[in-house]
Amino acid sequence: MSVLCENDLAFAMHDKYPVRPLHSLILPKRHAFDVFDTTLDERECMHRLAEALRGDIMRADPSVGGFNFGSNIGAAAGQKIFHAHLHLIPRRAGDTPPPPARQG
Repeated sequence: MSVLCENDLAFAMHDKYPVRPLHSLILPKRHAFDVFDTTLDERECMHRLAEALRGDIMRADPSVGGFNFGSNIGAAAGQKIFHAHLHLIPRRAGDTPPPPARQG
């Protein structure tokens, strides 16, 4: 595991099984089952790392035009690793079909 960046309460690394190039994870240093089990300070530290990492990714790859940012919480939602983490997934134009237009 290679740490991309860190602060007092959290660290970031590349996802071992990325869905897109430069897909990264932000984790608290203290074990927590999911994001809802983290403290406000841990969440703030995780968010600060996400902001820094976002800038690093955009500088490294100017084709990045957006991000998916979030967490799967619980097995029913697709959580596979039961340690809190946030996904930061860079998105590029055309890497997936756009969502359908909302009707009504």
